[in-house]
Amino acid sequence: MKLFSVIAVTAAVCAAQIATAAPAPKQGKHLTAQQASAIAVKRAGGGRVTDIDRKRGYYEVDVYRKGVKYEIRVNAANGRAVITDTDRDDD
Repeated sequence: MKLFSVIAVTAAVCAAQIATAAPAPKQGKHLTAQQASAIAVKRAGGGRVTDIDRKRGYYEVDVYRKGVKYEIRVNAANGRAVITDTDRDDD
């Protein structure tokens, strides 16, 4: 009987955790290219977008700022941005 009570409590706790988990993004609700560009410029600390490509699940955005080209990957579902590469002009 005690084992049954422990199993029931464990199941209730697991169900509560699943119910309060963050909801998954709705299907089809992704950032626009304009929104991804704005996020990338902010991540680079300013500058201008020179190229943007839509990939599977993310945007690849090139931002040019003060002689440096930043390649930034913006997640299309949640807007998280990561700088993947930088190239400095050495003219």
